[in-house]
Order: sequence, then structure tokens, then C-alpha cells
Amino acid sequence: MPPSESGDKRKRDTVVEEFVNVPRSLVTCVVCADIVHDPRHLDCACGTNFCAACITHWLKTNDTCPACKSVVNEVRTSGRSLSQALDAIKRACPNDEKCRFKRHSYSDVHEHALNDCPYRKVACPNEECEEVVTHKNLREHMRLCRLKRCKNFRPPRYGCGVMGTADFIKHHEAKCCIPNDVLRQLEELIANKTRTNVR
Repeated sequence: MPPSESGDKRKRDTVVEEFVNVPRSLVTCVVCADIVHDPRHLDCACGTNFCAACITHWLKTNDTCPACKSVVNEVRTSGRSLSQALDAIKRACPNDEKCRFKRHSYSDVHEHALNDCPYRKVACPNEECEEVVTHKNLREHMRLCRLKRCKNFRPPRYGCGVMGTADFIKHHEAKCCIPNDVLRQLEELIANKTRTNVR
């Protein structure tokens, strides 16, 4: 996968079984440093294999081979035997070595890593918080995060500006000093002013 999709250059796929009679360089994409997925090579002499998505992404801004730096004109599909050999490699979830998910199918591992893995990274939904945690720790982080806002806050700076942990905000909202009818009136005033300024 292209670096923009993987987020960083760390390994996304881990080979669980050793390669037998296959040089690791033959099955590793130079662009993302992972096991090649949907292998392609270029019309240069080096014959290096790349992930189809990686080399497509690379060639949007470059006209040279990422491995040998030769100017290239064409992307070619790599041999079927290489694709079959790559499909036979068991892959592990890339999110964390504690995750025990392993499959031969790249798409199964990719789907798990993005959507199901408890170790996948997620951002805190509180707007002011820039913390990134594992999905399995998100609930605990949300309980302790001190950057949750009162529901009576209206961006950019109207309403109640109180922030705190989820428990603190829950108690605060029960007796918040800004009632909903006042907020509604404030929102109507802002909307009317915006409409007037647009005209």
C-alpha cells in the first residue's frame, strides 16, 4: 500500500512462516517495505516487484523506478507464480504483535486490521483531544479524558465552555447554568445574523 494509506513506513504485514527458497527481497515492496500485494514490476532492468497500489501512487509524482532510479514508461503485471507464492504466505495482523489474527488472504488481514482489530489505532472523539489510542483502550480513555465538553457548548465560542472527564461532565450537564431554551435563542440570533450578513 502507498505510504499515505498505511500512515507510516512501519511493517503492515509480518511473515509468520519463513520463506523457503524465496529471497525476501523478491517479495518485499521497496515503497512500503511490506510483503508485495498484487505484484507489479516496471520496464527497467532491475525487475523489482512492488505492490500495485504502491507503484501507482509512486508514479503519480515520479517517472523513475524507486529501486534503481531508471526512467520508466510502463507498469507490468508480475508473474502468476509469484502471485500464487505470495498468496501462500501466512500474514499476521500488523497493528500489534499481541494480536493473534493470522490469515493467508491479504484482504482478510487488511480488513481485520482496519475494522476489527482491538489494537487498531483510533483518535479520541473529543475535539480538543489529540490522543490516539488502541480501540480496546478507547472506552477507558474516554472515561478519563479531561477534554470532553459540556453538551451546551456551541462552537466556536458560545454556550457553556466547561470541560472535564465524562463523569464530571455528566454531573455538570444535569445542572448546567445555560438552559436549552437560552441556547436555542442564541442559535437563532446567530443564524439570523449570518443570513443578514450573506445578503
